[in-house]
Amino acid sequence: MKHVIGNNLRLLREKFNYSHEDIANYLGIERGAYANYDCGNREMPYELMLKLCELYGLPLSALFEEDMEKLEEDMICCFRTESLNECDRKEIARFKNIVRNYLKISAC
Repeated sequence: MKHVIGNNLRLLREKFNYSHEDIANYLGIERGAYANYDCGNREMPYELMLKLCELYGLPLSALFEEDMEKLEEDMICCFRTESLNECDRKEIARFKNIVRNYLKISAC
């Protein structure tokens, strides 16, 4: 399972145009530690998965998704940006969480 998660971490990171260092800084961990999760060499702790899903605006289940079409559907809040600082990433994560919650409410 860590290889599925690692593959999805890499795909998401690349889709959002983030480096290993960008994500590691956001999560508050070393770049090498994140690279091990991204490559599927180590299992990512649950708390870090939750925090990363906030950044991407995705449900936790997206990290375990093996169907790439389903993963693409989950990325409804996906947009690319360049030259973000740490504060920008945190604000984007909050915004995406608001949008996901709104979409859940609207679906009811």
